[in-house]
Parts: sequence; structure tokens; C-alpha cells
Amino acid sequence: MKTPSTPKLLAELNPYKAKHSAAGAAADSDEIPELINGVTVSDVRLTAEEQDQALNAALRAKRIKIGMERLRTMEKIREIERRIEGARTPYELWNEIQIRGKAIAATEGWEVDFHFPDHSYDIYLALCYYFTGNEEGMMKYQLSPRKGLMLYGNVGVGKSIIMKVFARNVVQSYRLIKTSQIVSEFGIKDNAQPTIQKYSIMASNQELSKYHGQQELGCCFDDLGAEKLGKNYGSEEVMIDILENRYDNNLRGAKTHIVTNLSLEQIADRYGPRVLDRLRQMFNLIDFPEDAPSMRQ
Repeated sequence: MKTPSTPKLLAELNPYKAKHSAAGAAADSDEIPELINGVTVSDVRLTAEEQDQALNAALRAKRIKIGMERLRTMEKIREIERRIEGARTPYELWNEIQIRGKAIAATEGWEVDFHFPDHSYDIYLALCYYFTGNEEGMMKYQLSPRKGLMLYGNVGVGKSIIMKVFARNVVQSYRLIKTSQIVSEFGIKDNAQPTIQKYSIMASNQELSKYHGQQELGCCFDDLGAEKLGKNYGSEEVMIDILENRYDNNLRGAKTHIVTNLSLEQIADRYGPRVLDRLRQMFNLIDFPEDAPSMRQ
């Protein structure tokens, strides 16, 4: 005996309880009319004035929605442009430095979050003026825009991290190079003079979008004085030749910067008074307080 199809019978008898069946789908166009105070919706008619008012209200709502979407789009575009162009005011750069510092701290696994220590707070502030070309601020902190920077002081007081977070800027971006790396390159067979030449000239920027369209990059020699003597068919102070050459190039291109744990006297002892004299002419000298606490503890 053939059993009748119950779902089919139900759909036929009450299609509103089986909308997804064939019969229910056919009934979708004939929904049970909604009653409001005994009057069906289909019986309601708007006057011409009411229709105009409803249309105008809908148009206003649409314009507001489009305006908000356009505003959000413009804000996103402006944020992208700001990141490409870079922070152009000391205040913008100050905020950007905090973001960069926190990112570095997270990436390198610092035990404490990035912050501006009391002993270097004014240094950060001064460099925000310097790296945005703010003349009033540079005058206040006695910084010359024609010179690079030399940060010197005790070990661990935060000199390298300062130069790391400021490396990308709208005035003159630069790359950080460990002096020990330079000496290692110098020691490779037949690479002595090419190494000196490489770090004596201005570096061409191959990533224009990353460095605000700048054609050349400056160079920050990190940890000057920690490098050993260069050995390649003899021993020599590699950095002396490089600094002398960059002194000759300094006013015609990208700036040179230095980070060192040596005092001025120690620099003279190791590299000679002539080099120290060159450094005084090339750099804004920024020394850290002798009692500045180590940030590595």
C-alpha cells in the first residue's frame, strides 16, 4: 500500500506553514494581510504631500549615510597619506615615536614597555623638533640643522633606541649600522677598500615609499668605539677613514649620526685629536647625564 506524502498534503492544506515547499513558495505572494485597527495595510493610501515628505526624508537619510561613508573613506585616505608623508609636526612625530617604541619593545621582548625616561625626555623632545625641521624648537635646544647628531654617554641609557625610533623622518631618514659589522666586512678578502668606499658615500634609497620619497639616506654608526681594529693585510682603525670621508661629504648630502659609549676624551685617545675636531664640526653633541640609570636593568 502506498503511503501518502504528508509534507505535501500539509503544504497544500496550509501553505503558510511550509513556505520552503513547492506549495509554500507559491503562497509567498499571497501573505495573510496584516491588520492595523481593523484596516489592512494594502488599504492604506498616502496623500501626495505625505508621499513627498516620505521621499524627502528618505533622500535626507541617504545623503547622511553617503556623507558618513565618504567621511570615513577620506579619514582612511588621510591616514594612509600621513603614514606615507610622515609626521610633519613635532607633535605628530612625538605620537609616532611612542607607537614605534612600543612596537620595538613588543618585537624585542622587553621586560618593560617603551616609555620616555626622565633623563632623556628632553632629548626626545629636542629630536622631534630636529627631525621635523622646526626652527624655533631647534633654536631652543641649540641644534643646528646643518649638522648630524652624536649621542654619547654610559652603557644602556637608551641612546641606540632613540636613534632607532627616529630613523624614518621627513627631514632626513637614515639607516643604523653597527661599527662592528663594518669591521667584519672590511676583513673579508679583497673587500677592504670597497667597504670603506661603501660607508664613505651617501646611500641611495631603494625604498622611496618607505622613506618619504627621499633619494638618499643618512647613516648612523651605532656603538662607535666597540669595534675592533680592522684586519686585512694589516691592522687599522677603519672608522677613521670613513669618518674623514664623510666629513668631506657631510654638507653636500645626507647627514651622518653617531652613537657611542665613549666620552670625548676617550674618542680623542682612540681616534686622535684630529678626528675629535672633525666630530665637533660635524655633529650636534648630545651627552647623557652621568647619573642616568641603565635601562637594561
